[in-house]
Amino acid sequence: MSTTELAKRLGVSLQSVAPDTIHLRIDAQLKRTGKVVRLVQNNGLPASGPAPQQHLVKLLRLARSWWQEMCDDGLSASELADRHGVNKSYVSRVIRINFLAPQIVETILAGDQPAGLDARAMLGLHALPLNWATQTQSLNVH
Repeated sequence: MSTTELAKRLGVSLQSVAPDTIHLRIDAQLKRTGKVVRLVQNNGLPASGPAPQQHLVKLLRLARSWWQEMCDDGLSASELADRHGVNKSYVSRVIRINFLAPQIVETILAGDQPAGLDARAMLGLHALPLNWATQTQSLNVH
C-alpha cells in the first residue's frame, strides 16, 4: 500500500524517511464454509470473530426436535423419515448431531466453532465417537 495515500487518508504528515510502500501480510485464507466464503485465520478460527451460524443452530434444533419426536411417539428412523418426507439416511445423520458433546454445542451456539465445522461437516459425521473428549478433539473444538 502506498504510504503517501495512507498518510493522506489518516490525515497525518509523511516523514521523509518513510518508505514508498508498506507490505502487509495476513496469516489467513479464504475458505468456503457452507454457502459462504470466510476469511479464516491459520488457527482455523474465522477472522471476523465469533458469530453463531444460523444454519448450524437450526440443525442443532432439528436434531433435538426429531430425537424428542422419536422418543415421544416411539418412532423408528424410517417412520420419522416417512413422516417428514426425507430419507432414513438423512434422519440418521441429523439425529446423530443430537449426541454432540455439550462443549461442542456451546461452541457452535457462541459462534466459536472452527471455520470448517459447517452443516455439511456435521451431517458427514459417519462415526461420531461416543466419548465427548474424543469428539472435541476430532472436530478441533477447544
